[in-house]
Amino acid sequence: MFDLKGMVAIVTGGNGGIGLGMARGLATAGARVIVAARNAEKSRAAVDELARLGAAEPLAIEVDVADESSVVSLVGQAAERCGRIDVLVNNAGIQTPRSILPRRSSRPRAPSKVSASRLRYFLSTCRDSLRYLIGWIRRKSTDS
Repeated sequence: MFDLKGMVAIVTGGNGGIGLGMARGLATAGARVIVAARNAEKSRAAVDELARLGAAEPLAIEVDVADESSVVSLVGQAAERCGRIDVLVNNAGIQTPRSILPRRSSRPRAPSKVSASRLRYFLSTCRDSLRYLIGWIRRKSTDS
């Protein structure tokens, strides 16, 4: 296993499913994990679970990745409370009610607004975290 002691990891959508699985793995490797999601109650439960696994000061920060100001706030709070951001697991997404069955029409569909929105949320979170992640890259290159 690899060692992430002293590192800070943000996991969007980290309070359930794949995101919680990633949070568990990062915590087990020694990272301080920030569970970033909309549902504060589920996030607190995830943080409690991570603490039981021995995670170093796990933290929950409420975020709605569909709201750019919420993402900016997440990154700012994470940097302020932890002093750094080393890992970003950009797992959160939005879900819209839609049939999983294929449509009967054989006409090709144009890309949906939902697909474009998901990409925008993903890129927004990356952009706002990038300056901290670049700082980590610089620190690692000078440690060598």
